[in-house]
Order: sequence, then C-alpha cells, then structure tokens
Amino acid sequence: MQQVNKGKKIALTLIGSNLLLVLLVEILRLAQGIFSNLLGTAVWIVTMILIYCGVKKAKWAFVIFTVWNIAMLIAAWAGKVVISPLPMNLWIFATAAFLLQIATSVVFVFSSSVNDFLYKQGH
Repeated sequence: MQQVNKGKKIALTLIGSNLLLVLLVEILRLAQGIFSNLLGTAVWIVTMILIYCGVKKAKWAFVIFTVWNIAMLIAAWAGKVVISPLPMNLWIFATAAFLLQIATSVVFVFSSSVNDFLYKQGH
C-alpha cells in the first residue's frame, strides 16, 4: 500500500505539472495569435486525465506522443526549420514542458510505484 501511495504522489505531481505547463504554453501561444495547436492541447489534457484514471492505453499514448515530439524536434533541427520567431518566454516554457514530458514518460515506463498506482486506478 505504501508503494501505491508513493506512486500516487509521484503521478499526481507529474500529471499536475504537465497540465500546468501545457496550459501555460497554450495561453502564451494564443497570446501570440497561434491557434494551430488547440486540438493537440485538448488531446493532451484528455490523455493526462485518462492516465490518472488508470487507462493503460493512455499511458502508452503519452509515451508515443513523447517519442513523436522528440522525432519532430530532431527533424526540425536537422532541417533548420523555424516557422516564426517566438518570444523567449514561450520558448522557455515550451522547452520546460517538453523536458517534463520526457521525464514523465520515463517515470511512467520505469517506476514500479507509479505503475502500481495506475494499475490500482484502472481496477
């Protein structure tokens, strides 16, 4: 039971932090007139809620989204693609959200306490 409680704290912290950063980045994007990622943000929020509810497929979707985002970032760097200059605060928060996404994916895959909690949530 202690393992599950530890997993709950870790999962809630990661999910809450991800939601907070994703919403902050979306607000900053909207302030710049960038509306192209609204659907992606909505999917992200639903995915995080489903993970908390213990939906195993949502956890793996999150991990796949992370791998996809890494691949897209590498492709953008390789092609030296920059769509438009963005304010520094948007870059900082988007980078923080991306790094947190990677860390969260690693924890979701390898943390036994988080996986025990998510299993309990789903059953």
